[in-house]
Amino acid sequence: MRSIMEILKSKKGKEVKVEEQKFIGFKGKEKWQGSQVQVESQPLIDLGVGQPRIIRTFMFKANPKFFQKNKGLKGINKQELFNNHWQSLQIELWKDGLTADEEISPKITFKKIYYFIQIVCRARLGVIVADTPQKLQDYLKRKSTT
Repeated sequence: MRSIMEILKSKKGKEVKVEEQKFIGFKGKEKWQGSQVQVESQPLIDLGVGQPRIIRTFMFKANPKFFQKNKGLKGINKQELFNNHWQSLQIELWKDGLTADEEISPKITFKKIYYFIQIVCRARLGVIVADTPQKLQDYLKRKSTT
């Protein structure tokens, strides 16, 4: 079996700067061995090409009877919950000139008595998006400073 160092150094024939620190630790009668590896890498850069995507978030307040019936939200089938809302979500997106991007799955999150459905969308054919698209690195940079 090849070591991590061999794999990193041989990847695509490029010279890679690798720092490795090996350690041995004891916990009770057990002896642990490990290593920490650091590699210099280039950050991912969004070139800003392709079709712009919009993330739309819908917030719902759950019926209190629903939470009494399903304490702790255990056994909730997120797919069924999403399916119950799908037609109305499609209508709301259509009103705004959007369609759901079916390549990316929607995300459902629960917080106390609310739940959120996030859908990645794109503009319908012939609809112009008024907002200026942001590159991913610009958005993340702005988000980290706030």
